[in-house]
Formats: sequence, structure tokens, C-alpha cells
Amino acid sequence: MNTKCIQVESEQDFYEQAFHWATSTIREALATQDECRIGLSGGSTPKKLYQMLGKEHLSWEKILWVGVDERYVPLDDKFSNAGMIRSELIAEAGAPQENFLHFDTGLGYLESCLAFEQKLLLLKKSREPIFDGLVLGAGHDGHIAGIFPDSESAMKKGFLTAQTRTDIFDAPERLTLTMDALTNCKHAIILLKGREKKDIFEALRSGDTSTPVGKFAQQIETTVLYVG
Repeated sequence: MNTKCIQVESEQDFYEQAFHWATSTIREALATQDECRIGLSGGSTPKKLYQMLGKEHLSWEKILWVGVDERYVPLDDKFSNAGMIRSELIAEAGAPQENFLHFDTGLGYLESCLAFEQKLLLLKKSREPIFDGLVLGAGHDGHIAGIFPDSESAMKKGFLTAQTRTDIFDAPERLTLTMDALTNCKHAIILLKGREKKDIFEALRSGDTSTPVGKFAQQIETTVLYVG
């Protein structure tokens, strides 16, 4: 599979290229279909990108945003991915709230996983690939979305969501789309920012598949964007 790895010298260039990728993906999808579906990861790196998108003139009513991973915390918690996306992108743009699908952490841990599984199954039934594009990041351990190196449940075939756990990052209980769900996509961008991500960038450039992010990048068309 085609993996394009790009290293840039400045944070400004990093976000400008990510913004161009996202807006181009959306407009190309809407040129041939009535709805564009974009999966969004949480974390600190994509936050500025979401702020930039929120100020752009887009056909907001035709874009379905889907949170691909979540920390099992309340929506108003500082670690909530959905809370961040809602405030930085959805509210900023004035986009329809119903066009943002995410794990409902107001439900029980298992119930929130099962409820989102049903929503994704409906999306899959209506058309495939499920996603036109994905905005993703990766941890220094090689995890992607909420899929960590030991997240066996998220690697199982036939499921679209999974419960996972981490002991080295904030909020140990996680909810995530599985590898099957993430790779049901036309193309993706992986945002890597900071010197601690250099090894991951080099591993992806070499085609290493020993980590979840490496396995993902070898399955669909992927752009990897890195700034130190």
C-alpha cells in the first residue's frame, strides 16, 4: 500500500499541509457523493487543525464527523476527546451537532462500546468504505487511535469497536474503533509532532509493521506528516 512520508521544518507548514489534506479530501468526496465521512482522533496534536477547519467555509450539513477513539471520562472532562472536538471544531463551525458521532461515555463502559458499534454498523451497511478520510495520530509506543501494542481485542476481525486499556497514558480505560473499522477507509493522514515521534516516523518510512500504526499504514493509502 502507498505510504507517503513527509517531514516539514515548521509547525506552521505542518498544520497548513494537514489543513490542505483535510479540505481537499472533503471537497473531493462531496464532488461525487452527497455525504463526506471523516474520522477524527483526539489528543493535543490535531487540536489546532480542528480550530483551522472550524473557521473554513465548508458544506457542514453534508459532513459526518466520527470520533475514532475516546477516553472513558465524562464529556466535560479535560481528557475527553469528544469534548475537545465538539468545542474546537463543531461549535466553532456552527456545524449540526447530530453530524458528530462519538462514544457516549455517559453510558456504562461496555454499553458505550456496544451502542457505538451499532451506529457504525449502520454506516457500513449504507456504504463502504465507511470513511472517506481519517485524521489520526500515533503514540511513541506505536499505538493508533485507542489500539495499543497489546490491544488484542481491537485487532480481532469482525468487530468495529473495542474496549482497550493503557497504563502509560492519561485515563487508562479507552474506547476505540478496531483495526477493521479504521482500515475501512479511502485514505488517512497520520500527524506526528515532537522529537519523541521521530522513531515512529522513521519506522513508518521504512515500512515497519511491528506496531499498530505500522500495521495500519500498510493497509490503506496513508500520508504521514512529521515535524520535530
